[in-house]
Amino acid sequence: FMLTPGKWLATGNFWDGFFNPTYWPSLVLRTGISIMLAGLYSQVLASRCEAGEFKASLVRYNSLWGLAGLAVTVSSLSWYWRAIPSTITTTALQIMPWPMQSLNHSYRAAAGLAILLVVFGLLLPKSFSRPVAWLAMAFGLAWFSGFEIFREAIRKPYIISGYMYGNGVELGLAADYRA
Repeated sequence: FMLTPGKWLATGNFWDGFFNPTYWPSLVLRTGISIMLAGLYSQVLASRCEAGEFKASLVRYNSLWGLAGLAVTVSSLSWYWRAIPSTITTTALQIMPWPMQSLNHSYRAAAGLAILLVVFGLLLPKSFSRPVAWLAMAFGLAWFSGFEIFREAIRKPYIISGYMYGNGVELGLAADYRA
């Protein structure tokens, strides 16, 4: 809502703010992130099991959840990007290199995570160790945090895009404060 308030700016209607332009893409993206993180957390737990077929089976199963969540997040990110007004994304691309770099680094973390889950989770599940599990979790959190840093940063200078600046001053009252 705060990044893309949509019709709420004109109507002030709760539902217009709730079902804003990025609601559905964000819901799908965050659902994918939740699935991915659940799979990764389960991998950390599975890495504590004794070596054997049970552990290998558990690691494979959890890797599929992690990869499925990662696939949903990466694919829904372009939908999310397209739902953000072009004025915001154009400004971010032109004058805010840091959030864009953060997003680019998150893609590297996603690639590293995918490689770890495929190699150690699907191809070599018996070699899945605690350090690999924690590295996968670190990559997953890096991917998620890179996206969050990007999302929060491109909103600037607003706290609610087109309505309120980051310092809490409403756009309509800004002239009164300057006087």
